[in-house]
Amino acid sequence: MNDPRLDYPRLPKDYAEAISPDQCIRYLRSKGWVQERVLEPGEIALYRHPADNGFAVQVALTRKYADYGQLVGFAITSAAAQESRPFWEVYMDMAGRYYVGPHTYSTTPQTNGSANGAAKHTDVAEVT
Repeated sequence: MNDPRLDYPRLPKDYAEAISPDQCIRYLRSKGWVQERVLEPGEIALYRHPADNGFAVQVALTRKYADYGQLVGFAITSAAAQESRPFWEVYMDMAGRYYVGPHTYSTTPQTNGSANGAAKHTDVAEVT
C-alpha cells in the first residue's frame, strides 16, 4: 500500500523554511500529535499522532540542519495526510496565514472580507 505521506509534493524551500520550529510544534500539538521522544536534546524530537501509531515525524527544534526545510515539509504533508486535508491548507494554518483574496494573505482571520486592520501579505512565504 502506498502511503500518501511518502509521496508528497515538494513545497518551495523558502515556504517550508519560513515555518519556525515553534510554529510546527504548536500546530502538531493542537492537532493531537504528541512528542514520543527526543532523538537529540535541543535538536530533534519525534512526534506521533495517537490515531496512527505506525508513523512518526521528526521535528527539528533548530534551523541549523541543511534538511530543515525537508523536515518541515514532511511534517506538513504528514499532518495533511492524517487530517485528510490538502497540504497547502495545513501549511497556511501552520504558518498562521489567512486567505484575504487572490494572491493576498493576512496574519489574522478575516470577518466579512475585512482584514480588521491586519497587515496583508502576498502569497510569497516570509522567512521568520
